[in-house]
Amino acid sequence: MSQDQKPQNKDQTKYPALNLQEVPVLPLEQVRPRLSQLTHSLRKLEDMLRASRPLPNWTTVQNQFNVILSQLTSFSRTLDANRDPLSSSDVYPNYDFDTTQHEGLLTTLLRKKHLPEVDEWINSADVVDMETIRKDEEITRRCIEIVEQLLQNYVFGGYITKEEGEQGVRLEDIFGKRGNEPPVEPKGLSEGDILRFVYQGLDSNIESLSEVGDVKLHR
Repeated sequence: MSQDQKPQNKDQTKYPALNLQEVPVLPLEQVRPRLSQLTHSLRKLEDMLRASRPLPNWTTVQNQFNVILSQLTSFSRTLDANRDPLSSSDVYPNYDFDTTQHEGLLTTLLRKKHLPEVDEWINSADVVDMETIRKDEEITRRCIEIVEQLLQNYVFGGYITKEEGEQGVRLEDIFGKRGNEPPVEPKGLSEGDILRFVYQGLDSNIESLSEVGDVKLHR
């Protein structure tokens, strides 16, 4: 090397400047605190169930569980709102990251495959879902059979069954009168009955005040 050549700066020789304009900083900042809160609440519930002897009362557990559900809902909505930028982004270490010292952390951050316990949890959930669907299908099939049987046994919209209709049973035979028989009109009140009710408070079917006393005594 000639004496006129100046040594180059170590930070300027190897790598170009990083372009951070396309990094989804805002979606990541929205997800990070919600994930941190959810993790803290889950750890708190786990410590509560493990450390307490006896176990905490159901009110405390229920309150903590409601907090976890609320935080999980908020976290899910945030992920859904930022689905496009997060799904199209890839994680990789920058130039200043010490891959030798933090190799385990780097492997965890760049891991694409589920952990064994996560795969087991997903598979168990799929099995439960299939059993639930199978039970629902059996219940649905049984309900359809019952409905078809009822349709065969009854004539909907009438008062007799299909079997009774085939045997010649008529509506008059059930109710004891013909369907076109005129209704019985109520007995009208005479002028004397109306005056007795107004001045004496007596029903037209009661002849005198003595009968009213007899009715009260019988009651």
